Amino acid sequence: MKLTEEDIRAWFENGPMKCTTRDEAEAWVDREARGIMIGMSIPKEQAASVVRDNIGFAMGYYELEIAKRVYALFGAEHPYFGRPAEWASFTNLQLQQLGIALSQIAHGLVAARA
Repeated sequence: MKLTEEDIRAWFENGPMKCTTRDEAEAWVDREARGIMIGMSIPKEQAASVVRDNIGFAMGYYELEIAKRVYALFGAEHPYFGRPAEWASFTNLQLQQLGIALSQIAHGLVAARA
């Protein structure tokens, strides 16, 4: 099943965006990780890492200030852009071009290059 941007935004806004403290964030990651542990038969630490990776990816759809708040709560980094503090090294055009390329790869429109 391929997720749409709308699916990702809904998941992000109904989960990570509702957390306001690190304790709430950790509790939310633990709940999400439990489902992944069962579904993928992996240890808790690995499942929590998958959850944080997903959060990091999803925060790429949002403004820098939101990404900074999410990073502070979850410690999640975007898989391509890194920590929000590193995003400033990209121009808006570079971010747009990278986003388009990644979307095309994710949707199978072009092949990924090593």
